[in-house]
Amino acid sequence: MVLLICAGIITFYLPRAWAVGAWVVALVFTLPRLMSGAHWLSDNLVGSLAIAVFVLTWVLATPLHGVINDAFERLLRRLRRPLARNPNRVSIEDGKVR
Repeated sequence: MVLLICAGIITFYLPRAWAVGAWVVALVFTLPRLMSGAHWLSDNLVGSLAIAVFVLTWVLATPLHGVINDAFERLLRRLRRPLARNPNRVSIEDGKVR
């Protein structure tokens, strides 16, 4: 269920290649449960997919989407500040140590 939710969010935000990769990972991690008999296909399709669709619709199609996005961006900005002051960091642009 969590993998389906993550794959749905990746599909919404990132390019198609990332989305395909996320759905492949979700499928690969779901298959062992099906093959071992721990879950039936109907368990995963009805239970996980129904909950994932409900959660993704609630999060991505309401104002909650903007609130979560803004909070995540603030968190990333706060985490980047200490990294920007590090004189021995590796630059992403040229790959050289500055």
